[in-house]
Amino acid sequence: MVSLFLAYRGLGNELSGKAFYNTGARGRGEIVTREEAPAKFRQATNLLWASSIFSLTVSVISIIFYRKIDDNLAEPFKGALDFHRICSCKTLLPPVLSRPISSFLPSHPTPINPGIH
Repeated sequence: MVSLFLAYRGLGNELSGKAFYNTGARGRGEIVTREEAPAKFRQATNLLWASSIFSLTVSVISIIFYRKIDDNLAEPFKGALDFHRICSCKTLLPPVLSRPISSFLPSHPTPINPGIH
């Protein structure tokens, strides 16, 4: 997402001919045009393009690295996951606990005070 935003800003600079040139003092800067200050315009726009490419590269490497970690971590637990799939919770519980709660309730509700109707 960041790389797309930076690329969008870079493309906008190229199409409009205007760019925000940062002077480095707490985000202060100036808007420069391609005709008035071509060196500053090119530096500001190239910084956006380079940042977008760098961000995209980091994103792709992170996704690849995450996938490799995910695959490598799943392997040691494969036996445990298979055991969990084979032995469900109901087979490990005593028969009384594996019954649904509704089986313990009476089929006909009894009044709280049987003398008052």
